[in-house]
Amino acid sequence: MNFVFFSPHFPANGADFCDRLKKAGATVLGIGDAPYDALDGKLKQALSEYYRVADMEDYEPVFRAIGHFIQKWGRIDRFESLNEHWLELEANIRTDFNIYGTKLDFVKNLKRKSRMRAFFRKSGVETIAQRKCSDRAGAMTFIRRVGYPVVVKPDSGSGASNTFKISNAKELDQFFRDKPEDVTFVMEQFIEGLVVTYDGLINRDGEVVLAASHRYDQSVMDVVNKDRHMSYTCFPRIRPVVEEAGRKILKAFDVRERFFHIELFETRDDRIIALEVNMRPPAPG
Repeated sequence: MNFVFFSPHFPANGADFCDRLKKAGATVLGIGDAPYDALDGKLKQALSEYYRVADMEDYEPVFRAIGHFIQKWGRIDRFESLNEHWLELEANIRTDFNIYGTKLDFVKNLKRKSRMRAFFRKSGVETIAQRKCSDRAGAMTFIRRVGYPVVVKPDSGSGASNTFKISNAKELDQFFRDKPEDVTFVMEQFIEGLVVTYDGLINRDGEVVLAASHRYDQSVMDVVNKDRHMSYTCFPRIRPVVEEAGRKILKAFDVRERFFHIELFETRDDRIIALEVNMRPPAPG
């Protein structure tokens, strides 16, 4: 197997993945922006070749790197970074070179929160009321239905950056005055509860081979916006209701041969509500 690992140097645990891939018999090829001499010793030992690009956000050099690898090593079997930031670039490369894995026609379902909801509904797991937030009139229509407070967040993206809780008309007006024009936002009903996760690894046959569950001690939105510290608990056993919801969501998205990180709200009255799906190794936060 020829496995191209994109950004093998960051996060640092990429070196461990590359090391195990080599020990499993794969030819591991790396693409990154760090100088070769700056790479971790274990990573250097694992890589059969490293191709440095000046800017990893620039698609053309990455495209040329894959062309070089194919010419030298033959067909590329996998292209992965295990980093949510590169999800769309990965899909572009897999589409252009017909490499196994998530292609461009599906990646927007994972990047856009508005598209995720269709799959949550398909799964049968309760989900949060949501609406595209393009103007104040539409926002007020939604707020009249669900009431204050509400949460606004970018439709595309991961994490809690540019995510805000709006509790009254004054804060709503402030949001529409300040929001970037080039960013599409969604508005969601505010749910009182904590995030609980279903994390793990699923194989190419759609079977979960590793799973874990964590609960955050507070809102990620508050951690980001108020510069707080956050802790989390890793449970020795996964609650059956969390595992059931997680497996239903994986089936609805038809996730295969990927790490997954599914975020759910656990409310005070013990409801489990789908929040977000990320395709990356389990890592709370």
